[in-house]
Parts: sequence; structure tokens; C-alpha cells
Amino acid sequence: MKFLRLYNDIFSLKTQRQVFWALCGIIMLMGSLYIYFLSVSVMNVVMIQEKEHDITQLSDEVGELELAYLEKKEGISAPLVEELGFHKITHKSYVTRTSIADRVTLQYDE
Repeated sequence: MKFLRLYNDIFSLKTQRQVFWALCGIIMLMGSLYIYFLSVSVMNVVMIQEKEHDITQLSDEVGELELAYLEKKEGISAPLVEELGFHKITHKSYVTRTSIADRVTLQYDE
């Protein structure tokens, strides 16, 4: 008798409706999350393709700049350099930096 009463309480119409609407809510939540994550994935793929396109354009631009640099570098010759006023250095002098430890001394006055 107690079992039937417990069974009727658990599976009453009110409880069934609550369970049904709870499951409907969970299904709607899962569907919404699925659509959200799917749209985020698509957006990320589109952004990656745009970035790859940008990288390709920048790479082409770098290649063109390197080509222009090499063409200008080939155009520089010894007569052109002399014409522009540059001359060869005969005596080379180098600058060296001494460390601070070589210049600092400790003195004790006693």
C-alpha cells in the first residue's frame, strides 16, 4: 500500500508536467548552446581565412620591397659613390668601451 502511494506521488500528473518542462528547458538550453558554439566556430574559421589572406598580402609586399632593395643595391657602384662625395677611409679607428670596474677603486683612509 505504501509503495502504491509513493508511486502515485512520484508519477503524479503534476510531477510529470514538471519533469516534462524541465527536460524541455534542458533541451532548449542544449540546442541554444549548440547553435552558439557552432556560430563561434564558423566565425573563427572566417577570421583565420582573413588573417591568412592578410599574411599573404604582407608577404607579397615584403617580397616586392626586397626586390626593390636588391635593384637599388645593384645600382650602387664605385664611380657613383665617388660622384656622391664619399671616399675610402685609409686609417680605421675603433672605439672601445672600458668597464666601470677598471675605473672605480676603493680607498680606505685610516
